Amino acid sequence: MNKLIFNTGGQPVFLDDLGMIQDNASEAMRLFVRGVCGGVKAFMVDRPALELQGNAGTVYKLGAGTLVVDGEPMDWQETVLNVPLPEQKIYLWVKRTETGRRVFEDGQSRNCVVSSSVTVSLEADTAGECYVYQELPTFAEVVKDYLGKTGRLWTKVDARFFNDYSGIVAYKELDDCYRVKIDITSTSMKENPGDSLLFYSDVPFLQAFSSSTQAYVESENGGFSFTVSGFEGQVHADVSLPQDDVSMLSSLPVKMIFEIPK
Repeated sequence: MNKLIFNTGGQPVFLDDLGMIQDNASEAMRLFVRGVCGGVKAFMVDRPALELQGNAGTVYKLGAGTLVVDGEPMDWQETVLNVPLPEQKIYLWVKRTETGRRVFEDGQSRNCVVSSSVTVSLEADTAGECYVYQELPTFAEVVKDYLGKTGRLWTKVDARFFNDYSGIVAYKELDDCYRVKIDITSTSMKENPGDSLLFYSDVPFLQAFSSSTQAYVESENGGFSFTVSGFEGQVHADVSLPQDDVSMLSSLPVKMIFEIPK
């Protein structure tokens, strides 16, 4: 993003300078909205009330509101609609109109202003840009949803693997528990009877536990499930091989998510 350098001494100002200032402000708003809203293209600032008018049962008044598209806010006015069915979609048409016609030094007239607005309709604008009022989220809903998805990220566990296992062991710290994810596979082709050691970790809550859910493995009889457990940091698969046609650890992936209470 470019910035103007201001100097003393009667610096000349060009239209390109004003254009850059306007573009920078618009781009900054777009980047802010994209970061806060997780890339959602369009949303409403809030949700205006849709109120039934009179006793006819089909006349509604949609309050004035503001639609934001790619970081650009645009308003619509209070609108009365004759809605024939309760499930009728209400469309918000985006309109951009060039105005502010001026005569240039070359004798030509050109528009110098773009006005963006929204028109409320019961018909879809198939040729232009429009959004369904009932399907649009509000700003608060978008931010809440985005933070809910990204606010608690997986933290990778520094695990020392055994029996040729590799993959990901990670966790999320929640209010009342640790949510643990194990997604590992082995390349070992050796037959390995008995309990299978998966990995070691010095993470405190993995020192002693038994998983609350089970991992699932396909076999000749349809499949079987097993838990994992840890003691003094050593985590095992609680299954004795061979089982059905599974006799090697390469056929025993461990993919599961479980919770350990605090």
